[in-house]
Amino acid sequence: MKLFLPFLALFTVSACQVTAPTSSSEQQTNQIVEQYVGQQDTFDAQVHEIIPEEKEGLANLVKSKNTLAPKKAEVINQVTYENLWLKLANGFQFEVDENSRVAKQRDYYLRHPNYLKQISKRAEPFLYLIVEQIENKKLPLELALLPIVESTFDPFAYSPASASGLWQFMPATGKRFGLQQDWWYDGRRDVYASTQAALAYMELLHKYLDENWLYAIAAYNSGEGRVERAVKKYKTK
Repeated sequence: MKLFLPFLALFTVSACQVTAPTSSSEQQTNQIVEQYVGQQDTFDAQVHEIIPEEKEGLANLVKSKNTLAPKKAEVINQVTYENLWLKLANGFQFEVDENSRVAKQRDYYLRHPNYLKQISKRAEPFLYLIVEQIENKKLPLELALLPIVESTFDPFAYSPASASGLWQFMPATGKRFGLQQDWWYDGRRDVYASTQAALAYMELLHKYLDENWLYAIAAYNSGEGRVERAVKKYKTK
């Protein structure tokens, strides 16, 4: 009992201290803490409300048709070639008739692989430029092979008939398609300018000759008038 009374008195004093009015500074501190806790609760609630919406928005963005995802997939699926000749071969569209004249020309190239190797090496500085211009105009890739039979890819080739350059333009035809020719400069030997002119000429021939590329190629070598007369003559037969 003697021990209990002092313990009871100590507990009473402690209880009085806990429940006693606090000072003004302590009240301000408590208000600040309560205000912060309240704001923190509100902030946490806002975060929980916003984050799901943001995630949902990002998910919708990925699924949207307006995103860059399909374009990236297209780039990945594009075929790349280390050898430009393989790209040409895979892009050829013409159906070539099997006849004795075609077989004769094909067999000649097969019997002379070194000749094709030399042409390929000579074409190396120019072929990419030619293919690029053909693709920009959406023309048949077969047209890139014309310089093989016209000039063996020699930009300085000159024929007895006065045709010159990679694409073997005659003087008058070259001027017709904007290739300047004077003492200092011959546009027929300018690979870039002559390629533009040759493709423009091929487009014109294609349109003029019933949109037939085989007629156009034949006319490039022999003239549109001769091919047109031949077509009319044999159609009547």
